[in-house]
Amino acid sequence: MQTCPDGNRIVSSSSDKSVRIWDVETGVETCAFLAPKSDGSSSLSGARASVYSPNGRWVACGYRDGRIIVWEIESRKIVWDVKGHNLGVRRLAFSPNGTRLASAGSAGGLGVAKLWDAATGEAVLKLSASTKEIHDIFFSPDGYQLIAVEDKGKLHICDSRPWTPDQRVQLQARGYLKIHRDRHDTLEDLAFYIQSDKTINEEVRQRCLTWVPVFWKNRIR
Repeated sequence: MQTCPDGNRIVSSSSDKSVRIWDVETGVETCAFLAPKSDGSSSLSGARASVYSPNGRWVACGYRDGRIIVWEIESRKIVWDVKGHNLGVRRLAFSPNGTRLASAGSAGGLGVAKLWDAATGEAVLKLSASTKEIHDIFFSPDGYQLIAVEDKGKLHICDSRPWTPDQRVQLQARGYLKIHRDRHDTLEDLAFYIQSDKTINEEVRQRCLTWVPVFWKNRIR
């Protein structure tokens, strides 16, 4: 249950699959949202977590079947609807500026946190935990960092800001080098492989060639 930004309403989610908004002073229900069926299923599992966007325009809800839905409150229309997690959504949190929505759930027996573009539902970041559950998830006050709380109080902290094109190239280059550096016997062989690999674009190739001496030096044998 969460209070809206103006403090006049609260939002609640229930095992009856509904998300409801209530007037704080009177306790009167002002509106309710019921998720439509998805993938031809006959029912949707219970609503588990619900949050207001900072501007009070949207309400998001996570369900026990892993689905995440964002509604526009005034129009009662769905903004986006995705299968966010395999084994249920445990927590949701909007970034302070409302541009990102974070979710915590499970996949394959491990806790997983995801970051979504709040307007489109596009997944922009995935964080896998080392334990079965992520108990809570929230943003730093400036919205630059996402904090996920695992079992036994372990924290994961990551940058939640939108990535620039160069940051995406860096991420791809790091992942590529981590995979391929231990598959070659010499630095020269690895550099030749990078030069001839047609599966990567030129920007990633050049970043890999720049970084390959350092990655080779720090490889684990």
